Amino acid sequence: MRTTPRNTTFWVCGLGLALGLGCSALSPNDLGNKQEPKQQLVALTPDGMTIDVGDSLQMKAALPGSSPTWYWGVSNPAAASIDGQGLVRAIGPGEVTIRACADELGRTCGFAPLTVR
Repeated sequence: MRTTPRNTTFWVCGLGLALGLGCSALSPNDLGNKQEPKQQLVALTPDGMTIDVGDSLQMKAALPGSSPTWYWGVSNPAAASIDGQGLVRAIGPGEVTIRACADELGRTCGFAPLTVR
């Protein structure tokens, strides 16, 4: 017989309509629960923007029912940078994914595409 250790945590993740990724932690006791786990979706705005080299753009992140400290990042630092308040600076042409995480470990994050031309 196969058993699950008592301290095991399972992660259930989903992708939201605004490209927000949400994850929920489940314990083994939750697995027998017939209700679907609640996903926490991080919404980033604006989403899908195009900006010119030299321009700046203020990003905002929202997590329903929470006011976390946001941890910001970019996928392409040659094209854009982002500060601790979500201010994006366009450095060079390219495609960028902006990331905002509600915790340092990156368990609850949202993503938004950005084009720098």
